[in-house]
Amino acid sequence: MKISKFPYLVQKEILDEMEYQNLFLLSFVSKNMKKLIKTSQKKRFGSISHIKYECCRCSSNALAIYIPFKDRVDYILECLDPVTDLMDSDPFQLNVSGRLIDFRMDNVNQRTIASTLLYENESVLKSIHNYIMDLFGTSMDYDWKIFTEDKKLRIPQLQNLSGCAITQFQNSAIWMELELEEHFFSSSPVLKWIYLHIGSLKAFSPDSKFYMTESIDIFKMEGGQDILRYFQGRQAILYVCRYKSLDFIEFINRWKSGNAFRKLEYLMCHDFSSYQSIENEVLNAVGAKYIDAIKKPPTHTLPLVHVNFDNKPNTDPITSYAYVVRETDGHVASILFQGTNFRFGVWDNTEEEFLRMME
Repeated sequence: MKISKFPYLVQKEILDEMEYQNLFLLSFVSKNMKKLIKTSQKKRFGSISHIKYECCRCSSNALAIYIPFKDRVDYILECLDPVTDLMDSDPFQLNVSGRLIDFRMDNVNQRTIASTLLYENESVLKSIHNYIMDLFGTSMDYDWKIFTEDKKLRIPQLQNLSGCAITQFQNSAIWMELELEEHFFSSSPVLKWIYLHIGSLKAFSPDSKFYMTESIDIFKMEGGQDILRYFQGRQAILYVCRYKSLDFIEFINRWKSGNAFRKLEYLMCHDFSSYQSIENEVLNAVGAKYIDAIKKPPTHTLPLVHVNFDNKPNTDPITSYAYVVRETDGHVASILFQGTNFRFGVWDNTEEEFLRMME
């Protein structure tokens, strides 16, 4: 059946019913076919919020490129090293952004497989990414997610990359220190979000673009004092080793002065033991102010810059009587010590406006 023989409305109806990986394959038929897909599916592609690249660098190397929806995952392409590829299916070659790449079909799982050593040749990955971005467009976010056993890790420099998630597998009782290439951050646009589930992280320079990321979510990280000193983004969620009272005092006083954390909206620090014992020391040291006990404090909550794996759309609420005021503009931040959590929420209100909310 030749789609080109049908009227445009029939062509569009046929393409509307096709899965994304089949549209991807069909786009290689000709330039006119690719143009038809891009034109007829513009509204459909515009509804895609994310295209994810999920790779595993453990016993084998694999990469899945897919579109996550609320109730399903639609695969575009999978990439496997040739030695682990499907040897029982016939290979075929496609010209992907000027590079010939071998493909096979996984008829059992109904997947398209690219047979390529991605981790030895980043230019191959870039060719695939550039083709996908040209076909599907740039209106959606492109995310990089990796599971790794490696100590040193290179994040590929892909155009329009919005964020990356890195989960480090633990081979022993001792976590390895992860080394991320500073060059990636210095030569790429500032990321929208970073998620790290790691042991510890080799320090960056204080002016690194790593600290400029809009949203940082770090789990089980040894150390972490550098985030409280150098972070320049909007939201930070830190599951780290225990911070001391002096760490919080320094952080709050720098925010109050207006010399640091100008974009900060929300900070949460979680420890596996209680912060309660240092609450009074910190609040007294930073000159915290208090809402009248007979009034009900307003609740601070914001949409998350990056909705992570628990799918919560908003930051955890902060309802606290304690607050501090920034010297430069009079804006307020609520402070809450609650069991194992420290939360700091910045209001887009001056102290006068903030107090008026409870009248």
